[in-house]
Amino acid sequence: MKVRVRRVRGVSLALLVLVGSSACGPVGYVGGVVREAGRAVVEAEQAGARRAAPYEWTAALLYLEEARTLAGYARWQEALAMGRRSAALARSATARARRSPAESR
Repeated sequence: MKVRVRRVRGVSLALLVLVGSSACGPVGYVGGVVREAGRAVVEAEQAGARRAAPYEWTAALLYLEEARTLAGYARWQEALAMGRRSAALARSATARARRSPAESR
């Protein structure tokens, strides 16, 4: 009886590891792109980046859109890279928008 319980636990653990590792791409995408980049783009827009930093804000939007497109094709690593680039540009746009109006001219 003890041998069978151990075997079931071993198989259950192996199945859990297999399922968990197969979801790394989507989990990373949700954390990296949906949360981080999406939030950064919204924050940039709220800070006025559309007007103060149009290049960075537009690029952040386009990279986020490309990340979502790549995720639709399950190209997770590329989607993560685009999402990280989008977040970086959005943070740059936010910083530029939050500077005083005299500095941004």
